[in-house]
Amino acid sequence: MRVEQLQRDYSVVDLATRLIASLIRTGNVAALREALPDAVPWTVFLPAEDVDTFSR
Repeated sequence: MRVEQLQRDYSVVDLATRLIASLIRTGNVAALREALPDAVPWTVFLPAEDVDTFSR
């Protein structure tokens, strides 16, 4: 893998991490729960209580 590709990948992961951290910090749990299935599809099979635990 080329260095340029690794730098682009790092930028994307960094952005996603900052967005998720911001959602958690601001307490916008509703937005986080809405976005969670797009990011982690298997969470749709979790009971609501487990999704709450996962998103804390």
